[in-house]
Amino acid sequence: MKITLLSKPGFSGNMLVRKIEEVAKSQLMDIEVFLNEHLQEADVVLLTPQRSEDLKEIKKVVKVPVGVISLKDYGLLDGSNIIKYAKQLIQK
Repeated sequence: MKITLLSKPGFSGNMLVRKIEEVAKSQLMDIEVFLNEHLQEADVVLLTPQRSEDLKEIKKVVKVPVGVISLKDYGLLDGSNIIKYAKQLIQK
């Protein structure tokens, strides 16, 4: 699965990518995570809460599921829940 994470510039986006990758590796999942790039190659696009206002515009541009990470999962850097959410979006 390829996840594109859209985040405003800053340290938290990189930390979140690392957490998702750590969880994926520990559970032997084949997941690639990109930060603010490869929109068209992604299986799912996730926006950080700070980018939630861009949801409608992003949905117009990409042909894959798009969702906003919950504030709780974002704040806790909960890679496991974020992966679950990405899978749920793809299965819809």
